[in-house]
Amino acid sequence: MTSRLSIQYSFFIISCFAMSLAHGNDLIHFGNQCLAQEAQLNKAKLRLDQLAQTKNLSRIKANQAQENLDYYQNKKARLETAITECAETTPNSAYCHQTRRQYNELNRLIEEQENTADFALNRDESNLTYEINQANFHTKQANFLALCRDSDTHYAFIQNADAYSAVCLTGENKETITCSLF
Repeated sequence: MTSRLSIQYSFFIISCFAMSLAHGNDLIHFGNQCLAQEAQLNKAKLRLDQLAQTKNLSRIKANQAQENLDYYQNKKARLETAITECAETTPNSAYCHQTRRQYNELNRLIEEQENTADFALNRDESNLTYEINQANFHTKQANFLALCRDSDTHYAFIQNADAYSAVCLTGENKETITCSLF
């Protein structure tokens, strides 16, 4: 009877050890998945920051183009008065030729600024894409934090020394949200 009891006891200990080992492997797998998710979120955050910077530059460029356009159109309006006077007085004078050249140059500059403003505004339409990406990022980040930072599984992971050291042993991983203790 004693040998049967010792066999049952040994089987129980081995079963507990196997369950603990399996649970540890599950926690290691959990930790590695959280690290991978965190790395993807960090990359997405960088892309989002780049999109925001591009959006701001487009807005600045569009505003500058609009200011230039207003300036050139005001200058063109003044030249139109001078061209009308030239046509009525001395249309072939050097002054009139110079005024027409300036007028033609202003027309070219106005067209250039209109194209720049249109291009910048079209790029600014990517705001919707940016806002969708930003909302998507915040949703994914909240889900990540709920699972990999504020869950019972994360608590079990940081409490299991073997799983924690297997995933978070490197200095690079120690600084992650997944491996932070608090």
